[in-house]
Order: sequence, then C-alpha cells, then structure tokens
Amino acid sequence: MFPSRPRPSAETAFVAVLGLLALAAYLGVYWPFREGSAATPAQVLGMVPLLALAVGFALPMGSEQAVEAWRRAIRARPGLVWLCPSSLSLAYLFGAAAAGRSLSEALGLAVYLHAPVALAVAAGRASERSWAARAADWAFVLAAWLPIQLRWIDLPTIPLPEGRDQVKLDTLLAAAVAFWSILVARRLEGFQFRLFFTRGDLHLGLKVFAAYALVALPLALATGFVRTGWAFTLHETEFQQPAWLVYPLLPVGMYFGVALIEEALFRGLLQNLLARTLGSPWVALALASAAFGAVHHKFGQPGLYVLFSSLAGAFYGYAYLRTGRIMPGAVAHALVNSVWLALFNPMASR
Repeated sequence: MFPSRPRPSAETAFVAVLGLLALAAYLGVYWPFREGSAATPAQVLGMVPLLALAVGFALPMGSEQAVEAWRRAIRARPGLVWLCPSSLSLAYLFGAAAAGRSLSEALGLAVYLHAPVALAVAAGRASERSWAARAADWAFVLAAWLPIQLRWIDLPTIPLPEGRDQVKLDTLLAAAVAFWSILVARRLEGFQFRLFFTRGDLHLGLKVFAAYALVALPLALATGFVRTGWAFTLHETEFQQPAWLVYPLLPVGMYFGVALIEEALFRGLLQNLLARTLGSPWVALALASAAFGAVHHKFGQPGLYVLFSSLAGAFYGYAYLRTGRIMPGAVAHALVNSVWLALFNPMASR
C-alpha cells in the first residue's frame, strides 16, 4: 500500500497557478500572430513543452512541500536526479527540430544542463565540510551561472515584429537546473528559495528600497545616470500593452520573474557560499555585491550601471545578512527595477 499523499499546501497550490499563468502569458504574447511577425505556429508551439518543463521544475523549488517530495522520490530512486536536465534537453531538442534549427545547439545545451547536476551529486557524496565538497559546490555554481552570464549558452528566442525578442528562456533554464541542483541533488545548507514573503519581509523590503533610493537617486541625478522629465510611456516602447495593465503588474512580474531568481542566486547561493568559504559575512556581502554589479556591464552606460547595481546589491545583501532570507531583498529589488523602468528608463520616449 502506498502512503496517503499530503494535501497540497497553499504555497504548492500557488506554484501551480503561477505556472499556468506563465504558460498562458507566453501564448497570449504570440497568439494570434500579429501581422508582420516572423514567428510561425511551429516555432511557438514547439517551445511550449520546454517552457512548461522549465516552469514546472523551477517554480516548485519555491515550495518546501514540493522540494521534500522530490527528495523522497530521489532517495527511493536515485536515477530520478537526472530527470530535470534530461527532460529539458529532450524538450529543447523537440523545439529546435520544430523550428528547423541546428540540432548541435541541443547538444551544447544538454551538456550545460547536466554538468551542474553531476557536480552537485559529487558534492553531496563528499564529506559535508571537506575541501572536496566545497570545491564541488563552487564548481557547480560556476557551471550553472557562468555559461549564461558570459553568453557561452545563448538560446535562440522567437522573433516578434520589429525584430525584437520577447521571451528569453536561458535564465529560466539556468534557474531550473541551478535550483534543482542546489535543493534536490545537493541539499545545500543555508540556501533558500521561497515565493511567499511575510509582513516582516515586506516591511524590511520597503525600508531597504527607501534607503537605497535616498542614497542612489541624488547620486544618479548628479552623474547624469538618470534624468528628470522622462514620460510615462513604457507601455509604448517595451510591452505594447495598455498602461493601466502594465504599471500595476510591473512590480509583480519583477518580483517573480527577476528579483526572486537573482536574489536566490546572488545572495542565497553566492553570498552564502562566500561567507562559508571565507569566514566573513561582510567580505562575502562585498564580493557578492561586486559580482552582481559586474553582470550588469552589458547595459547602457556600463560603468555607471555596474556602480549602481553593485550599490543596490549591497543593500539587498544586507537584508539577507540581517535575516537569512532572500524575500526582503527580492521585494526591494522588484521595486527598484520597476521604478527604474517606469520613471527613468532611457529607452522610453519623452
């Protein structure tokens, strides 16, 4: 007899709803196809299995109940640890074939997706505080993060009208395999990825956002990094959706689509590992903040972008250092990104 399954927690149910909304949003962007779109039905539908699996592996990592269920399943059948990278690899192979793309891209992606899991399994088998476990931890962090940040793996996107790319799956795939490696294959101590924030998380996140704004905004105006007078026209230049829909949902999309993932990787993983390796939480905060700033060099005004991103990372890192939770920093992160896009986006028209 199989034991009775526990009822889904509120967090698990929310994960399921959020995943369905993500798939609906993806299809809503492309279907029906706009006039002049270079995307074909085969391209769009061929990517649906990959998107569904990526969301299906990444989002449940934010549910403690779902993570524990995967851990129990892998303890019973260790081979299931390869389910995430193998499923994603096969789904991408299907999507590439449907879009008529080179299948060699699928091979490179398969190597990328399996490497962090293999290193996480090796780290989990080593003694918890041994140099081998620590080296394997750093190896799988770099294996999951560097190929995406340095564009060694640059997944093709589906073209939209005017030659713009709307959906980038590389970050989502990186998050799926990284969280799977850390939480399920490795079970790294101190790492946290949760979707819900508490009232205390919200209050601290608002305070961190206000503190960063008080420091960064005058400096940004003085250096010319931002200018006053930008019009509220983000919906016209970026999303092509009504303003009443874009602006209220912008912080929500930033929280779930960007802030939680980046805070989990830079604070929950990088800052956490640096503190354990170096023995100094403050040095770890400084180094993780510098790394967070460095990955923003590809944007306009790279020097200033790195500076202000590093400064923001220090504020988010302090929230993590103070609480051991990524959600306060994620709240502040989402608000900073939203205000930047809505009020100071240099791509917006006057």
